[in-house]
Amino acid sequence: MIKKLVVLGIDHGHYRKIIDAAEKRDDVELVAIAHETDDSAAKIADDLGVASYDSYLECLDAEKPDIAGIAMFNGARGPWVAECLKREIAIIADKPICANLADLAKIEECAKKSNSILSMMLTCRCDPRFVAIREMVKNGKIGDVLSVDAVRYYALNRPTRPDWMFSEDSYGGPGLDILIHDYDLARWITGIEWNDLDMREIRTGILDDEDFNDIAFLNSVDGNRVLNLKMLWHSPKMHWDRFTVYGTKGVIELPLSTKPPLFINDKGEVEEIALPEVKPFAEIFFDALLNDDDTDQPISKKDIFAVTRNILNARSS
Repeated sequence: MIKKLVVLGIDHGHYRKIIDAAEKRDDVELVAIAHETDDSAAKIADDLGVASYDSYLECLDAEKPDIAGIAMFNGARGPWVAECLKREIAIIADKPICANLADLAKIEECAKKSNSILSMMLTCRCDPRFVAIREMVKNGKIGDVLSVDAVRYYALNRPTRPDWMFSEDSYGGPGLDILIHDYDLARWITGIEWNDLDMREIRTGILDDEDFNDIAFLNSVDGNRVLNLKMLWHSPKMHWDRFTVYGTKGVIELPLSTKPPLFINDKGEVEEIALPEVKPFAEIFFDALLNDDDTDQPISKKDIFAVTRNILNARSS
């Protein structure tokens, strides 16, 4: 039986990854795109030969889909995740699934009553480099984990960014948008919870936008294990990122923009880590969904809720 897919919102480019993954399958059919803030959705839908709606509710009512890809701007996402859960529609949503604690509570309430799959596109979980790092940590290659440090130094390219990014209500801040990746990776790679977060978001004043924090950092300690994450919207060009796991027997260093991950052992010897073949996040989502195996989903509901709740609590404290 062919499953009907609709895309609600095209504010974030991840909507395209959902469509690309669906187009590789014979058992999923994209039937409609809905968008309430951008006229370009109609042309995209026309190019793909599918229906177009300027109302999310109308789209759901008319198409009665089996699956929804949700990628409207961050602040609008939560209510539609909840609505799809109520309707027993499987969901692959961009991150974050919502931008405030009230929306998260509603989503969790709906999830308890729903049998629907809920996935959130923390796509770095399907990056071969992070998969390789996780495997090395799990195998004890670096001994006991002492610390995870990471920085994402992003090129803002202000003229190319949508207006919703520069409103606190619609964006939700750089911690929720960007640091959520490395926070999730740190927990997923090491198995350490790091629930008690200290997060700060700062407006440096270097940029003109008065409702936009351009630097964020997040710290936590779990027992004697330290987490130290940072992001800056100030790279002059490209993205210059790092991710490092320190252990009692060595270090794994990932300079994202330049090299594959490296393992440095306790003798100082450097080894380049071999990378596995990994499917993209959305393809794994569809595989697990259509094979009816929740355990193969790239991220569990439990992790989605824990990561989102901890970041939102840190923002509000």
